[in-house]
Amino acid sequence: MNKIYRIVEGHVFILSGKCLPTHCNSWCCRFSQMKVKNITQDEREYFTHHGCEIKDQSNLAHVLMPTPCTKLGAEMECTVYETRPQICRKYARMPTELFFSPECTLFWKEVTGREAQIARMKAKKGDPTILV
Repeated sequence: MNKIYRIVEGHVFILSGKCLPTHCNSWCCRFSQMKVKNITQDEREYFTHHGCEIKDQSNLAHVLMPTPCTKLGAEMECTVYETRPQICRKYARMPTELFFSPECTLFWKEVTGREAQIARMKAKKGDPTILV
């Protein structure tokens, strides 16, 4: 399998580990996250009323939304695991995320040096294994 890289704000990350949904109770399939710059009190109340959890970091509010996938079975297993979309296969936590399952075994690990340089060059050439 090809290595998959992601470039975020000039930093290069490699997809590491393996997705074990039974290990983390399908955490990423039950929640979505977003960041809101300069969140207002009205927005904060809106998200809270919708069951969201909010953590602040500088001028960013990290919002955790309970949004269970419709393909989760009764035992929190993915009913389409073998044919799930590519985004599900590549979804992994970033080191900067404030919300994540501590049992998650799939994550983006930052790489530097030659490996990062090669990934940046591949990204410029449109390599599909580099997510930008």
